[in-house]
Amino acid sequence: MPTLYIYVDGSDLEAYEAVLISAFTRLAAKWSSVGALLVNMRHPRAPSMRPDDASDWDLGVNLPLENFGEAQAADLISFAKTLASQTDQEFVVGIASENGITEDLVFLGAQAGEREFQILRKYAAGL
Repeated sequence: MPTLYIYVDGSDLEAYEAVLISAFTRLAAKWSSVGALLVNMRHPRAPSMRPDDASDWDLGVNLPLENFGEAQAADLISFAKTLASQTDQEFVVGIASENGITEDLVFLGAQAGEREFQILRKYAAGL
């Protein structure tokens, strides 16, 4: 089953870790009835990384694509705008296929609005 993902776009998240985890935990709880799950996975450091490089960090929410609709799209725009304003982070929304292939659909930041909402409606909610 394809999955919709909403993750922080970046890996250097320590400065806002508590705020981000708290916000995504609330979003996952709000969407629990549609199968949302919190994702908070720090990947191990690769040997080729420089000392200042941050390890990949998947932080966000996954939910079955079939359960993502217009209400969730509207919630997501509001959520991302608020959280982006608080943390100076952007968020990537995309679809992961059953075999693990991912396609980023849109990036949401403090200026997200109607354009991003329409992208979510069309490509994620199928409206």
